[in-house]
Amino acid sequence: AELRLAACFPIPAPTDRAAAMTALEDIYVQLNVGGDLVEALDYTVDYRAAGNRSLSVGDVVVIGETAFAVARFGFDTISSADLSTARTAAAS
Repeated sequence: AELRLAACFPIPAPTDRAAAMTALEDIYVQLNVGGDLVEALDYTVDYRAAGNRSLSVGDVVVIGETAFAVARFGFDTISSADLSTARTAAAS
């Protein structure tokens, strides 16, 4: 699988896992229905203007030093080893 950086934008740093999950849900909503069902934030406008699609299962969101993959329901934490393996495979 090819990895590419689709977007990078600042958000307030989550203080704990619950805050990180809330941030992930907010990002998911913005990048899927921002501008349609909810008011689009600046990062959503930029994301769409760059030609990006909505988030789908398997897409990765990184907050701070932690990576999360969009799952069928919610998000799964990705270990740094798994992310490194995916980056290495993508570079091959």
